[in-house]
Amino acid sequence: MGKQLKSNIVGDMMRGAQIVKAISDALRDRSVGDEYLLRVLREGSDLPGKIADLLMEGEDKPARLILTPTGTVKVKPTEKLIACEFFTKENPSVAISYLSESFINWFLGKTEVRVKGEVNLRYHTLAKPSVDGPIIAELGGETKAETTLAEIVELMMMQAHRKSDALLANGYANIFYVRNAVGVCAPWSWLGSAAGWRVDACSVAGPGAWCAGHRVFSRDS
Repeated sequence: MGKQLKSNIVGDMMRGAQIVKAISDALRDRSVGDEYLLRVLREGSDLPGKIADLLMEGEDKPARLILTPTGTVKVKPTEKLIACEFFTKENPSVAISYLSESFINWFLGKTEVRVKGEVNLRYHTLAKPSVDGPIIAELGGETKAETTLAEIVELMMMQAHRKSDALLANGYANIFYVRNAVGVCAPWSWLGSAAGWRVDACSVAGPGAWCAGHRVFSRDS
């Protein structure tokens, strides 16, 4: 056993003994013997947790994380994407059932030229409802959060050819942050007898919160 490990163990034991002595002294001050403390511990009471809660009262408690890391996916977007040619209900490559007016106005005039080759994307699950600002902050800021239409297109194509299941297809949204400070969501939806992607866009400054269970994509590095 290394010297550092031995030192850590001894230090933990000494701190533990000090804590137990302090509790025992406090019980004696209240005319309660050590036997009471031993009985409580033997009965499996969450005494340590209750003591921790009491000590944390009035302190700044750590904030619960909004995002739960879920996985990564590698994509190689097309060298040039003309949005209006791909995002159409007549696209034979993928089933697109709906394009919102905001998506049409903000994105269909866009052309993207690939700068990098392969890109590694990370995806997360929303652990609790949140608006976009805190999500972007937890992703590491706008640079880390920003993705591209071409990367979304590649994920849709990979899913269509069963090469990836990174995109949710259960009615929950897949959230991307694309240049012009908008969030693009593409949840799977059934419309009558035909299934297809519903592509929508909304401003990150909007007041609406995303629900827990949605998936958020960002840069991996």
